[in-house]
Amino acid sequence: MIVRQFCWLEPGRTVVEQVPGTDLDIIILHFGIMVYHENFKQLQDGVAIGLYYIQCQQLIYKNIIQCEHPTLIKLTALVLQAQLGDYTT
Repeated sequence: MIVRQFCWLEPGRTVVEQVPGTDLDIIILHFGIMVYHENFKQLQDGVAIGLYYIQCQQLIYKNIIQCEHPTLIKLTALVLQAQLGDYTT
């Protein structure tokens, strides 16, 4: 049985120190941003913008961040447009 446990890792400490009772054969690490900007336009680095976009997309998909249905439809349309381009025909 796999138990999912989420926690923020602190720099300078090993994973085993921070997550007691872990089996090193089954640890899966995910990148996450701890600080969210109210205005994403403050992000300057292209890599940071890309990682921020991916994480927000995953959090909404996993229903960790909830949003209203009309907002979800608009975000879905924007994601499709970003990934597939404008619909022209």
